[in-house]
Amino acid sequence: MLGLLAVAPFSAHELTAQAARSLHWVWPRSERSLYAEPKRLIALGWATATDRVSGARTVPEYSITEAGRAALRDWLTTPPAEPATEIEMLLRVVFADGGDVDDLRHAVLASRERVHLSLDRQLVPQCREYLATGGPFPDRLHLVGLFSEFYLRFVELLDDWTEHALTEIETWPSSSGVGMTPAARQTFERVVERYGEGELGTSR
Repeated sequence: MLGLLAVAPFSAHELTAQAARSLHWVWPRSERSLYAEPKRLIALGWATATDRVSGARTVPEYSITEAGRAALRDWLTTPPAEPATEIEMLLRVVFADGGDVDDLRHAVLASRERVHLSLDRQLVPQCREYLATGGPFPDRLHLVGLFSEFYLRFVELLDDWTEHALTEIETWPSSSGVGMTPAARQTFERVVERYGEGELGTSR
């Protein structure tokens, strides 16, 4: 939220909409927590609120303070947390031996469908907007482009992995008791070769 306020002043509704537009892909948060955050920033002295007429009503508009900009700069100099992913479909893979191969196959396909639905509804229209008009903040497109490149590669990874998973699942007689497959062995060996140390690996 502090980063968004450094871009421009926003009302709470606009902040929430902008967070959904730009941060949902990597930092999803509930609307309730997003609406509460500006008040916390004010309490810290990092934001201020002024009244703004919006249609027939007056709403608070939040702006970053100099203390808020200093806090943002300080945060930008710290090491980021370890990257984390939250993908329920991968939980279905880990515990697939509690069901059958059809359950897993359907989960993999449904997950890909959900990702592409999100692309069709949001990311693709946004990219078309950037190409046509530059979007709401054209001077920030170098950052948006780098951000979008990561997500594009992530979606491409999911697509490639989905095809691999469906092919591999077809070779299993069931979802349990299969053990080491050629594909599994190849994956483990690639991890050790690229990132490990020892007989198969190279030192980093």
